[in-house]
Amino acid sequence: MAMSDWEKLVEFIHFICYESQVMKEFNVVNIVFSSSATVYGTPDYLPIDEKHPVGRNLTNCYGRTKYFLEQVLTDVYSAEKEWNVILLRYFNPVGAHKSGEIGENPIGEPDNLMPYTAQVASGKREYCESLEMTTTPKTGQPATIGVVVVVCRPISVCVCVCLLLVYIYVCGARDYIHVLDLAAGHVAALNKTKEKCGFKIYNLGTGISYTVLEMISAFEKVIGKKVSHKICPRRSGDVDTILGNPSLAERELKWKAKRGLQEMCEDLWRWQTQHPEGYVPQ
Repeated sequence: MAMSDWEKLVEFIHFICYESQVMKEFNVVNIVFSSSATVYGTPDYLPIDEKHPVGRNLTNCYGRTKYFLEQVLTDVYSAEKEWNVILLRYFNPVGAHKSGEIGENPIGEPDNLMPYTAQVASGKREYCESLEMTTTPKTGQPATIGVVVVVCRPISVCVCVCLLLVYIYVCGARDYIHVLDLAAGHVAALNKTKEKCGFKIYNLGTGISYTVLEMISAFEKVIGKKVSHKICPRRSGDVDTILGNPSLAERELKWKAKRGLQEMCEDLWRWQTQHPEGYVPQ
């Protein structure tokens, strides 16, 4: 883990500890924590529900940080039973406010696929990377190259067709959620704390996974032009497929993601075109 990652972790720990002290001082007993599906690490099964093990096979510092902070808040609740603590494990946020005035403003090179794709489309970056996979995105099962033997007449002619399913097997799949749906999920969670709910955990996602190529293709349809991308070897720590089960949030929070892939791409592109350099100080 790089020093900068350690510094971020220490900063988060300090913030949570200080925050909980201030909350106790002023008798604030409700907290909604924005966690992440990265705490699940490499999934044992799909779709992932809230009962899935956490803290095992964590693939990056971000996931380890979120997992650690979840444990801190779990301990806080154990000591302060009158508190209401909700952990929201959300999947991959995409999009921006429909006005185009509020959006993701990466410092330096974007860490996430779609902001990076938007910058490639606007000419700021050269190309996107699609990473090789070892499992299929929809099932999480080992990926294979299918071979179909087609026997033609006359029977002496046999044609072997090798199906290299690049579209399916090459690109990692993720559960993407519009940021406005994510914001609505936080409001629903805040309302839940009014019911003296105690300690709760919810997944916020759509329950639908899309591969990198599907995301790029959807974005191309919205902007009306091609986005340059290359297929590259997978990186250490990359998880092939992440797909969430948001049914608990749907039942208990009365919340459900409403916006689809097209709207995610449209709103992201509107933000990118209106603010090609991000937030520029006036």
